Amino acid sequence: MHTPATRNGRPPRAAPLVTAATYVACTAYAACGACALAGLIAAPSTAQAHAIAGDRVFPSTLAVDDPGVGDEANFEYGHQRVPGDNGDQSINTFSFEYDKLITPRLAVSIDGGYVLQNNPRAAGFDNFGVGLKYLLYVNEPHELMTSIGVNAELGGTGSRAIADNFSTISPTV
Repeated sequence: MHTPATRNGRPPRAAPLVTAATYVACTAYAACGACALAGLIAAPSTAQAHAIAGDRVFPSTLAVDDPGVGDEANFEYGHQRVPGDNGDQSINTFSFEYDKLITPRLAVSIDGGYVLQNNPRAAGFDNFGVGLKYLLYVNEPHELMTSIGVNAELGGTGSRAIADNFSTISPTV
């Protein structure tokens, strides 16, 4: 017997309606997020160098950090292929660093990375690090700038397959 309250002797289920409503809500949130991201990317902005002394700009490179302090976020990707007896080893790294000004001359930083390697296969987070950097001296007429700091890699905060279990502290100039 089929009545509006039962279907083949069983009550109807509401799950398909709940699932459909959840799908529509999630799709709406995703669409709003995509529109907001597109707006941020399309909005014009100006880039500003933060390590300037006189007419000189101190650029930051992959090997040497600039002597200035400032609010910044860095995202890097690295790939290294190393030939070996048992075949090539490929290492891919995804790194980040975030620096935040505490005072106009003092900044703190946090950094970390994710490492993927094969031969032997290992993947996981590297140890996280923290740092402190102080802008020590700026001489604009002579275009001179120097800073001092300290970086610490916190041992045991990363994956056992990738990271070291001991901490290191390194001074910087």
